Amino acid sequence: MNRRIADASRRGVASALSAVACGCIAMLGAPAALAHSPSSGFAEPPIPAIGTRTVADAELLVTRPRTTPCTVSLFDDQEFAGFTPVALSYAPPPGCPGPWAKVVLQADYRVTAGRQFDRTAV
Repeated sequence: MNRRIADASRRGVASALSAVACGCIAMLGAPAALAHSPSSGFAEPPIPAIGTRTVADAELLVTRPRTTPCTVSLFDDQEFAGFTPVALSYAPPPGCPGPWAKVVLQADYRVTAGRQFDRTAV
């Protein structure tokens, strides 16, 4: 029984030493990995200044069918507050039966300046 405990202790010490060694190697190599590499062809992104009115554009160019689209407004100038999810009901317009080639969701959001705790999820 004592022999098993000693073997387990040695394995635990060896594992701990291996983890420390890997951590030291990773820390020594980190500055080189984080430095800008001119041969990579990519520059580091600029650090955004706090308090700027920078606009983030997350628009993906979605190809749209060449037909006249059917549109449904889910809401217009709606103010959302708090943490409670807001559910919206919608249905296609009566003159727009399927099947459809594509459904495109277009949304524009505006948030007030300051500390933001809200998130928009679709």
